[in-house]
Amino acid sequence: MLSIGEVSKLTGISPYTLRYWEKEFNGILEPKRTKGGQRRYSKSCLRIIDEIYFLLKEEMYSIK
Repeated sequence: MLSIGEVSKLTGISPYTLRYWEKEFNGILEPKRTKGGQRRYSKSCLRIIDEIYFLLKEEMYSIK
């Protein structure tokens, strides 16, 4: 499980954008939370993030 900062460094996507995508893709991108409320991303979350990035940046889809 990775923190939001680690995921940001791995993917090049800012923590702000990751939090935004979590709200916009509710039910699709759902990182686990620690008891303190910190996000923890699994490998499946990373695959979803990669797919969202591909669709938005490469295929030029909109979030709507």
